[in-house]
Amino acid sequence: MSEKEKKIMKTLARVVSGASERSKDYLLGWAEGAAFAVCGAQQAAGMGTGQDSA
Repeated sequence: MSEKEKKIMKTLARVVSGASERSKDYLLGWAEGAAFAVCGAQQAAGMGTGQDSA
């Protein structure tokens, strides 16, 4: 994992830990949308489920 990826993960973890449930719902929707935009439908659907998308 690159340093930039580590920084992204740490920042998101800090945001989520202090967020309200409503904000967490918003962030989850945003993250799923970003995953879809970056990875495509099949890979985004498999993220977080422990499934390999290969």
